[in-house]
This record gives sequence, C-alpha cells and structure tokens, in this order.
Amino acid sequence: MREIKAPCPIPTHHSPRSADKREAWPMRVDTIDERLALFRTMMRDHAGIKPFDDPRTPDDDTLRAAAQRCLGCRDGEACRDWLAAHPEGAEPPDFCRNAGHFRAWNGDPVT
Repeated sequence: MREIKAPCPIPTHHSPRSADKREAWPMRVDTIDERLALFRTMMRDHAGIKPFDDPRTPDDDTLRAAAQRCLGCRDGEACRDWLAAHPEGAEPPDFCRNAGHFRAWNGDPVT
C-alpha cells in the first residue's frame, strides 16, 4: 500500500486565521475502496442484506448515510480484523458505527 502526502485542513481552536493553515498528512490511497468493501461485507454477511436483490435494502439516503459513517470511522483495521475472525451472520461488533442500523435492517431489536 502506498502513502501520499495530501494537504488537509487541520481544525484548530487558536484563532480564525489559523484555520486557513494546511498541513500535509499521510493518507492511504485505498482507504475509500477498502472501507466501502468492509461496509458491503458487513452489510451482506452480517446484516444479511443483499443490496438491490433484497426488499429490506434501505432507501438511497439511508444507505448513503451509513456508507458515510463507515468512511468516517477510525476503526477500519479493527473492522477488517473482526470480519476475518467472525463467521457470516455474527452480530455486528459494538465498535461499529452502523451496528444498530445493521441489526435493525436484519430485523433484530436495536440495542
């Protein structure tokens, strides 16, 4: 996997002028593709939803919001490790930002 340096705004609480500063930080090139693959795997294998073929598939806005939560998650490596260690149908992990949604889409009570 290749890392690149990408300019990114750094939020700061010092002054309005300091918010204009940009700093380069390493960004994994495949992060978006990898995260979406994790999302699809979790949705298909653990929520039991097969998008487009399943009447339980959420509407586009709900699905887009769930994908955005996944993309913004900081537990990508833990998610990848969890998916590798758990069989299909296992309850989504508590650290998953979409766990409640996956449970609800699967018809399980939301905890």
